[in-house]
Amino acid sequence: MGSFLRNKLDLEVVADSADIQDLLIQAESTQPDIILLDWELCDRQLEDLIATLHQLERQPGVVIINGMHDSMPAAAAAGADAYVLKGDPPKSLLIAIESVRLEREESKDL
Repeated sequence: MGSFLRNKLDLEVVADSADIQDLLIQAESTQPDIILLDWELCDRQLEDLIATLHQLERQPGVVIINGMHDSMPAAAAAGADAYVLKGDPPKSLLIAIESVRLEREESKDL
Protein backbone atom coordinates (compact mmCIF):
# COMPACT_ATOMS: atom_id res chain seq x y z
CA MET A 1 0.00 0.00 0.00
CA GLY A 2 2.85 2.37 0.79
CA SER A 3 4.20 2.14 -2.77
CA PHE A 4 0.72 2.82 -4.18
CA LEU A 5 0.41 5.96 -2.05
CA ARG A 6 3.96 7.10 -2.85
CA ASN A 7 3.03 7.12 -6.54
CA LYS A 8 0.29 9.68 -5.91
CA LEU A 9 1.71 13.14 -6.46
CA ASP A 10 -0.29 14.89 -3.75
CA LEU A 11 0.43 12.34 -0.99
CA GLU A 12 3.59 11.83 1.01
CA VAL A 13 4.14 8.70 3.07
CA VAL A 14 6.25 9.79 6.03
CA ALA A 15 6.56 6.45 7.84
CA ASP A 16 5.60 2.78 7.81
CA SER A 17 5.19 0.89 11.06
CA ALA A 18 5.39 -2.83 11.65
CA ASP A 19 3.60 -2.83 15.01
CA ILE A 20 1.53 -0.60 17.26
CA GLN A 21 4.42 0.50 19.49
CA ASP A 22 6.39 1.60 16.43
CA LEU A 23 3.26 3.32 15.09
CA LEU A 24 2.95 5.39 18.26
CA ILE A 25 6.64 6.34 18.16
CA GLN A 26 6.48 7.25 14.45
CA ALA A 27 3.23 9.19 14.89
CA GLU A 28 4.71 11.19 17.75
CA SER A 29 7.87 12.04 15.81
CA THR A 30 6.38 12.72 12.36
CA GLN A 31 3.01 14.24 13.39
CA PRO A 32 1.16 13.00 10.28
CA ASP A 33 -2.11 14.43 9.02
CA ILE A 34 -3.62 10.98 8.48
CA ILE A 35 -2.82 7.51 9.78
CA LEU A 36 -3.85 4.39 7.88
CA LEU A 37 -4.39 1.57 10.36
CA ASP A 38 -4.88 -2.10 9.49
CA TRP A 39 -7.46 -3.30 12.01
CA GLU A 40 -6.31 -6.92 11.72
CA LEU A 41 -2.78 -6.00 12.82
CA CYS A 42 -3.98 -4.08 15.84
CA ASP A 43 -2.87 -5.85 19.02
CA ARG A 44 -4.69 -3.61 21.49
CA GLN A 45 -8.14 -2.15 21.98
CA LEU A 46 -9.00 -0.08 18.93
CA GLU A 47 -10.81 2.55 21.01
CA ASP A 48 -7.73 3.09 23.19
CA LEU A 49 -5.39 3.26 20.22
CA ILE A 50 -7.50 5.76 18.28
CA ALA A 51 -7.97 7.88 21.42
CA THR A 52 -4.19 7.91 21.90
CA LEU A 53 -3.62 8.89 18.26
CA HIS A 54 -6.22 11.66 18.45
CA GLN A 55 -4.39 13.09 21.48
CA LEU A 56 -1.24 13.75 19.48
CA GLU A 57 -0.37 17.39 18.89
CA ARG A 58 -1.72 17.49 15.31
CA GLN A 59 -4.63 15.11 16.08
CA PRO A 60 -4.28 13.00 12.94
CA GLY A 61 -7.24 11.56 11.12
CA VAL A 62 -7.45 7.78 11.35
CA VAL A 63 -8.50 5.64 8.39
CA ILE A 64 -9.18 2.01 9.30
CA ILE A 65 -8.48 -0.65 6.69
CA ASN A 66 -10.12 -4.03 7.28
CA GLY A 67 -11.23 -7.10 5.39
CA MET A 68 -14.61 -7.45 7.08
CA HIS A 69 -17.52 -5.17 6.24
CA ASP A 70 -19.40 -5.93 9.48
CA SER A 71 -16.71 -4.25 11.62
CA MET A 72 -17.42 -0.80 10.14
CA PRO A 73 -19.83 0.25 12.95
CA ALA A 74 -17.28 -0.77 15.59
CA ALA A 75 -14.58 1.28 13.85
CA ALA A 76 -16.87 4.32 13.78
CA ALA A 77 -17.74 3.83 17.45
CA ALA A 78 -14.03 3.62 18.25
CA GLY A 79 -13.50 7.06 16.72
CA ALA A 80 -12.17 6.21 13.26
CA ASP A 81 -12.54 9.04 10.77
CA ALA A 82 -13.00 6.71 7.78
CA TYR A 83 -13.16 3.03 6.93
CA VAL A 84 -12.03 1.16 3.82
CA LEU A 85 -12.42 -2.51 2.97
CA LYS A 86 -9.26 -4.30 1.81
CA GLY A 87 -11.02 -5.64 -1.28
CA ASP A 88 -12.21 -2.21 -2.41
CA PRO A 89 -10.58 -0.55 -5.42
CA PRO A 90 -7.56 1.66 -4.58
CA LYS A 91 -9.65 4.70 -5.49
CA SER A 92 -11.79 4.02 -2.39
CA LEU A 93 -8.74 4.51 -0.20
CA LEU A 94 -7.89 7.77 -1.95
CA ILE A 95 -11.47 9.00 -1.50
CA ALA A 96 -11.35 8.14 2.22
CA ILE A 97 -8.02 9.93 2.66
CA GLU A 98 -9.25 13.01 0.80
CA SER A 99 -12.49 13.04 2.79
CA VAL A 100 -10.60 12.98 6.08
CA ARG A 101 -8.19 15.64 4.83
CA LEU A 102 -11.09 17.93 3.85
CA GLU A 103 -12.84 17.40 7.20
CA ARG A 104 -9.62 18.33 9.03
CA GLU A 105 -9.22 21.49 6.95
CA GLU A 106 -12.83 22.52 7.55
CA SER A 107 -12.52 21.98 11.30
CA LYS A 108 -9.40 24.18 11.36
CA ASP A 109 -11.33 26.97 9.64
CA LEU A 110 -14.06 26.98 12.32
